[in-house]
Amino acid sequence: MKRYKPIIRGSLASLSLLSIYFIILTWANSLEHAIGQFIEMWYWILILSIGFGLQIGLYYHIKAQLQKKMLESKAELAATGTVSTVSMVVCCAHHIVDILPILGLSAAATFLLRYQLSFIMIGVLSNILGITSMLVIMQKHSLHEEKLKLIYRYDMKNIMKIGIFVSVILVSLTFVL
Repeated sequence: MKRYKPIIRGSLASLSLLSIYFIILTWANSLEHAIGQFIEMWYWILILSIGFGLQIGLYYHIKAQLQKKMLESKAELAATGTVSTVSMVVCCAHHIVDILPILGLSAAATFLLRYQLSFIMIGVLSNILGITSMLVIMQKHSLHEEKLKLIYRYDMKNIMKIGIFVSVILVSLTFVL
C-alpha cells in the first residue's frame, strides 16, 4: 500500500483542484455555468489539475525516499503548486466580471477577461517546470525508477533551463497577442 501512496495523493490533489474550480464557478454563477465553462475549456483545466497532481505525487515519492533531504523539493512544490492554484482561480475569476462593474472595478474585469489565457498558460508552464524540478531532484539523489529510465538519459538541469527560457517566451507572447 505504501507504494501507491504518491499515486493516491496525486490523484486526490488533482481532484481537489478540479473541485476548487467547480466551487468557485458555482459560487460566482451557477453549477450549469460551471459545467458549461468546463466543457468549453476542459483541456486547459485538465492539464492544470493533472500537472498539479503529478507534482504532488512526485513530491510524496521523493519524500518517501528522502525523509532527511526534503526541504529543497518542499519549497519548489509550494511555489509551483501555488501558481497552479492561483492560475485556476484566475481562470475562474473572469466570471466575477458580472459584478465588478457594479463595484466600480470595471478595469479589473477587463484585465481578467483580456489576459485569461495568459494566466492559464502561466499555470500550465509552472506545472511543467514543477514536474521538471522534481525530476531534477530525483536525478540528483539517484532516485531512478525503472519506468523513468528513458527520461534520466538527459540532464534534467539543462532541460529545466530550457523550460524556463521557453516558458518566458510563451507567456510573453500570450500577453502580447
